[in-house]
Amino acid sequence: MTVSLQEIQLNTDNSTPLYRQLYQQIRELVEKGKWPAETALPPERDLATNLGISRITVRKAMAALANDRLIYKRQGAGSFVRGMIHGSYGVLSNFSDDMRSKGLTPTSTTLEADTLMASPEIALTLGLTPGSMVSKLVRLRFGDDEPFAYEETIVPQQLLDDPKALEGSLYNYLKENGHEPVRGLQRIRAIAVNDTIAQHLKIESGLPIFFITRTAFNNQGTPVEFTKSFYRADVFDFVAELKGFN
Repeated sequence: MTVSLQEIQLNTDNSTPLYRQLYQQIRELVEKGKWPAETALPPERDLATNLGISRITVRKAMAALANDRLIYKRQGAGSFVRGMIHGSYGVLSNFSDDMRSKGLTPTSTTLEADTLMASPEIALTLGLTPGSMVSKLVRLRFGDDEPFAYEETIVPQQLLDDPKALEGSLYNYLKENGHEPVRGLQRIRAIAVNDTIAQHLKIESGLPIFFITRTAFNNQGTPVEFTKSFYRADVFDFVAELKGFN
């Protein structure tokens, strides 16, 4: 796709620096889908010439866009729109499937894998008797080697006896063992990221992130998983299809 620079209008009388105006307008075009993912950006020289600004100004705007992961450089080919990763709010899916659907390679690093006694809150959420044992996984989730999410997952121990032995997708493991998640209850809200999770996600502490809690159920209606996820808001958004309007 060839971008149209006619949509970018810089105002030299505006108190906002020109590089910031350029950054903001390109970001808006990306977020509104007018410049979709994998769109090639003109070379910095062409941007400067067509917009009547210096290459230094263009370079500062491109650096800010790259820092916010809205664009990326491809060796020998120039800069391209990365775009946002759209998670579906109304479809039960796992992180790995979401990444593959966007052409990214999913990987995970397990930070914690252990068995412990369920807290009263977790026992109630998973429909377990008091004192039941559960398996806990804390994982850092990557797309193309970039950390995108931090997840804490609790599963009844009878469904995952040894969390340290889990390889690959938890959902695939549950499916292969007759406990496929088919329905979920999910809540999303924005929070300020704490120091520990910010360090793992390589973002500044205090920035807004998506905090997601999800309880998944098998086809018998039995809870099989409870997960707390922390998703970077600079690369993710969540989309829901709404029906039934008159």
